[in-house]
Amino acid sequence: MGIICKYCGASSQTNNKCSNCGAPIEIAAQPLALKFDKIQRAVDSHMLYFDQENVLRRPFHRLVTNIYVDDMLAFRLISNPKKLGICVVKDNDRILDGMNRCASGSKLSNSDRRYTFGRDIDDIVYSISDIIGNGANISDEKRIKFETKLTMRTLVKWLSIPYVIWWIFILVMLIAGLCDYGILFAIATLSIIIWLVICLYPCQTLIELE
Repeated sequence: MGIICKYCGASSQTNNKCSNCGAPIEIAAQPLALKFDKIQRAVDSHMLYFDQENVLRRPFHRLVTNIYVDDMLAFRLISNPKKLGICVVKDNDRILDGMNRCASGSKLSNSDRRYTFGRDIDDIVYSISDIIGNGANISDEKRIKFETKLTMRTLVKWLSIPYVIWWIFILVMLIAGLCDYGILFAIATLSIIIWLVICLYPCQTLIELE
């Protein structure tokens, strides 16, 4: 079981020195926060589907697990082929206030309110549980819900915009009769269709809200 470092306030999974700042762990350090079973299931399922859906070999996709507290989005766990276990704290007033009042929230208390945990499942679970339980003073797991989805990476959509603008320009030129190239017309039309498919790519819901 992890403990809380007296020096940086982060949750450490090592007993001799803090896994976050390297400071020595003293016997007086306090036990880590409670662990919510529902948060454990959310993180476990996220890692399971990351492997099952072979996200590591799908460069245009990302796996997203949304965690809700009192029906409001509180945390988002994101994994893509380059980074695994990115935890982001969302704009939930109660959670943000709780994050500032609990020890292990320090990993997420940066300007971006995010931290990449990798495959350290215990650290993710304990950190989120600490913020919800000790920080926000919520103990009823019925107030916690989560869902997991596989979706197209947002970056892919943004990168496709200049490409499509160029082919729309060519298409307009063709329609206006300024040039007459059947192949270019076909390519331009196909490019726009591909872009629409990318933008309208549906999320594959792996776990319904529970």
